[in-house]
Amino acid sequence: MASPKPVGVKELSISFLLVGLVAAILRHPTLSGKKGTTGLSSKLSNRLLVAAGRCTLQLSFLGGFVIQQLFVKTQDNPLLVISWIAFIALVGAHESYSRMSSSSSSSLEGLSSVYPTLHHHVRVAFLVGVTSVLTIAIKFILKLTSPWYDARYLIPMSGMILGNMISSNSLLLQSLIKEFIHHKDIIEYYYLAYGASYMEASRSAIFSSIELSLVPIINNLSVVGIVHLPGMMTGQILAGQSPRAASMYQILILFWIAASVGFSVLTMTGLFVRKGIFDLHNHALKSSSTKVSGYLAQEEKINDKKVTKEKSRFFSLLHFWVKRRTKTATKDKITEHPSTPPPVIVDAKTLSSTSGITSNANSKHMKPLKLQVRNVIVHRDNSDIAAGNNDDGHVDSSQTLPPPLSVSFDLHSGEIIGIKGKTGVGKTRLLRRLARLDYDREENSDCLLSPSNNMMSLNGINCSEMYAPKWRRDICLVSQDRMNFSIDSNISTPRKFHQYLLSLDTQQQEKLKHSQYQEEEHQLFSSPEQIASQWNLPSDAFDKSWSTLSGGEAQRASLAIAMSLQPQVLLLDEPTSACDEETTLKIEKSIKEYIYWASTVGEEGEEKKEEVMDESTMQISKHAEMTNGKAVVLVTHSTEQLERICTQYLHLPS
Repeated sequence: MASPKPVGVKELSISFLLVGLVAAILRHPTLSGKKGTTGLSSKLSNRLLVAAGRCTLQLSFLGGFVIQQLFVKTQDNPLLVISWIAFIALVGAHESYSRMSSSSSSSLEGLSSVYPTLHHHVRVAFLVGVTSVLTIAIKFILKLTSPWYDARYLIPMSGMILGNMISSNSLLLQSLIKEFIHHKDIIEYYYLAYGASYMEASRSAIFSSIELSLVPIINNLSVVGIVHLPGMMTGQILAGQSPRAASMYQILILFWIAASVGFSVLTMTGLFVRKGIFDLHNHALKSSSTKVSGYLAQEEKINDKKVTKEKSRFFSLLHFWVKRRTKTATKDKITEHPSTPPPVIVDAKTLSSTSGITSNANSKHMKPLKLQVRNVIVHRDNSDIAAGNNDDGHVDSSQTLPPPLSVSFDLHSGEIIGIKGKTGVGKTRLLRRLARLDYDREENSDCLLSPSNNMMSLNGINCSEMYAPKWRRDICLVSQDRMNFSIDSNISTPRKFHQYLLSLDTQQQEKLKHSQYQEEEHQLFSSPEQIASQWNLPSDAFDKSWSTLSGGEAQRASLAIAMSLQPQVLLLDEPTSACDEETTLKIEKSIKEYIYWASTVGEEGEEKKEEVMDESTMQISKHAEMTNGKAVVLVTHSTEQLERICTQYLHLPS
């Protein structure tokens, strides 16, 4: 058998010319546009040539000097081998983070303020992936003993493993950011808001991200030996190793690569979800502090504009550390901006309603207190004001954030409290605070045990004493926005969405709790189709994709699903904004029936109750009485709607 010819400068030059030919084709006017201009294809051509040049220099330096010296000097020095593996693991982690940063830079502006340790977690994931597999391989597979740190094995193995981990972790991070940042509203308003735990809300996003990150290694395992021969096996065969022995070693390496990629991906996912973007106590997505988020985002944009040229990756580690130190100093300077003004106190006002529902203040009999809110702080975010909204990127320190609101009210069973105010004054933010989707990261003041300050309680139980998903099951927020549910096939139609909600742990526990009257009193509101039929929404609409429904149809379907779950308090964000007047009146009637018993029993007497309530409404009333009644918080821009169905209201100032 002829031995392979040694490779020299001539052979490398000819091979490099092949790469140069591809780069030249990319520069052709057909791809790059007008002749003489620098388009995307020209930039791609430059990147290809630079990458090829880097490859030549790095491998020549690595093989001709670094590894050669390691083989000689590590015979009695395991620390040198371990240090080298740790070094290339950190370089690989930085490369993976850099790839993700370049493709998701706009998303990282908001993510960096709530997840500043992301780059550290990427390093941890890489170290876990490579060390776990190498340890098992050394101890139980290769059984290296003299010495166990043989550089001939550890350095090539770790290099092949880490090279594959870079691509997989980059894909993972890009997908996680897409799912949790770009689709943040879906996770909050259609998972968490209905009583899902953080794990239930993120399970679909986690699975799709892990699946995407493992696709390259799965494809590689599927086609190896048929479509292509791996580089290591090819090299061994060219060096004179028998094909059988080379294939056995290659199978080992591929299994180790798959395992290390899997360990690193799972580690990174766990850190991203549990330590990064979720507040596990509140089962809510973390959000940046409103006092500094505007300045942070603007400062990131200013820094991005200044960096217009791609820096050499050869000095990327040095640049990385300098950038982190600069960013820390920038944050310290940003926080020196003027603080938020003192909060504006907002209390509820009684409304003389013509709806037949009377408030507790006008009632002869005290109704049970359903929801008590005391001095809950609602921050109003205004990034444009905070950043000065200047085109040159200068942060105007004279501009301040709008003052937060300090909201207090008592909501009794059978009452509806309206929230009104101009667009952007914080109505939706108030609902989010009531649902515990927003919380004060600096003070964590929503759930203090003090009975007089900064608290929310449901049926006399403080929110700090309630499991957050259970709180949201009982206090359900119904958003006015229609999301793109097509990203998750599990909730792509209203019926699938309803079935998914019924599978949540909190909903299952509630169903078990009321199983003794499930067949009778609870039956009326067990079907969202039956509720929506009162609003002229046909049952077949629940089998259509959300994207094919009109705004009014999607709004009615969402509200019907929420009412079918029987929450103690409904938080409705403009529930009829997309409906005509006739449908609006029908929805208002259903809302009043939902909480009706508390506005009639004990005040008008049983005779009056039977006079105004039909048989179906009596079923609602009986069940409501068993569960201590219901209440509603309603955001609306319609003064007429406020007067028709509300017993009290909050006016949020600008």
